[in-house]
Amino acid sequence: MVNYSTLFHLYAVIIVYYLLKEYSVYMAMCSGLDLCMLASAYKGFPFFRPRLCHINRDSQCGLGLSAMSEEGVKGQYILSTVASGPAEKAGVQSGDKLIWINGVMVSKLKRSNLKRTLRKSSEVTVLVIDHESESSYVRKNMPILPELAECCSLPHTAKTMHLQRGPDGYGFLLRQEKLNVTHQLVHILREVDVGSPAEGAGMEDGNLLLAVNGVPVEAMEHEEIVTLIRGSGNRVSLTSISIPGRAFFRKPIPYLKKEFTGMTTLC
Repeated sequence: MVNYSTLFHLYAVIIVYYLLKEYSVYMAMCSGLDLCMLASAYKGFPFFRPRLCHINRDSQCGLGLSAMSEEGVKGQYILSTVASGPAEKAGVQSGDKLIWINGVMVSKLKRSNLKRTLRKSSEVTVLVIDHESESSYVRKNMPILPELAECCSLPHTAKTMHLQRGPDGYGFLLRQEKLNVTHQLVHILREVDVGSPAEGAGMEDGNLLLAVNGVPVEAMEHEEIVTLIRGSGNRVSLTSISIPGRAFFRKPIPYLKKEFTGMTTLC
């Protein structure tokens, strides 16, 4: 019997994956966002995406932006940027509405706290949207979420690598390693062979494996992932992110212990 619930979930993941790309999907999975709900809500909706921008302060003009209260509306701010300043280079535009800063909705911030953050922070990550796009969300009664954003100038992003098996396999190891403190198991790409398909695709030793052929694998068992990769034939697409990158999109994680609970050569 066909499990339509499972089929719809896979359909939802595929839709959202191609709309948002790898790192935004990863953020959505990290936050527990219901991808089926998201796909249903956005059916037939013109997809005007907000922008998630990471801004680094420079010595010339600071962050290169200022926030002005929206007239007559408490807790709403419109941004003004310095031409060719850090904010503009990071993807922020004058007239954008500020939705979120460093993980906090600005509507929940006191103005004094927001001003202090903009004045003293060496770097900030902001979620912004232009007026026309915001109006589309309001009409649809849809929340503006960082998980839906186009990511601009973020210090970390996920990377998808397309590998074709060589005479000696793909040329890397997949290890299941245990984190200290939390003892959480994660899947790590290790021992990338020089001159291998893995190295040629840009694989980096120590990165975390997030997905195989677009299928999220963080919650899978080691053997399931190996079966998935081997079952892909002579071509496979792997999505990975660095450990600092994972920490950027999630709560910080402890350093990895040198403890290996599983190891497989993909050949």
